Amino acid sequence: MSRQVSKCLYRALSTSIVRPVRLTVSTHMSKVDSEMVNYVNDQLGHETARIIPTIKGWSECVIEGALGSMSKQYGNETIKVRFSTNGVMPSLEDQDELEEKGKEVLCYPAFEVVCEMQGKKSIFVACQMENPALSNEDDSEDADPFEIINISVGNEDDESPYILNMDVMEDEFYDGILGFLEERGITDEFIENLCHVATDIENNKYRDILVGLKDFVQ
Repeated sequence: MSRQVSKCLYRALSTSIVRPVRLTVSTHMSKVDSEMVNYVNDQLGHETARIIPTIKGWSECVIEGALGSMSKQYGNETIKVRFSTNGVMPSLEDQDELEEKGKEVLCYPAFEVVCEMQGKKSIFVACQMENPALSNEDDSEDADPFEIINISVGNEDDESPYILNMDVMEDEFYDGILGFLEERGITDEFIENLCHVATDIENNKYRDILVGLKDFVQ
């Protein structure tokens, strides 16, 4: 009896192996998915992949996920700038305002400057940019292109570094750190170029999202 069952089971398995597999999952998209693909296609028609420019005097931008970084040499120091492209695109309302003013829609990411020297602790300076075209200040044209948020001194792998907020320091110290960064290449021109680099990276990441959505549902 057991051998007969085994033969039947073997015969059934053998037969199923040579038969073509029929998929029961529908290949048709739902109305919601179809509408989303149509929207994505429309958006892709307005967005082209951009070549990320290199800022003069700095290395090519290294992109890891949403993070970008570049570096340069300053004497025996290595200067690095790191930034994220997450959440840097202006809101729809701000984009509309910029377009009404005839201004270019750019990303103004927060960034970190790291100054390294062999055998010494590193300096980490966190900075924040503000879109001057959206500023309500009357003297926005004369304002600094970025603000220093905090500074720390230590090693990259420090687990609990002490961070000094710059808003508790006197203007003399703040201006000194600002000059320190400027000598190492963090100038008005660099900040302007960094905005364009971040904008191009963000654009490509946005396209990647659109393509990923489309590929998933099709």
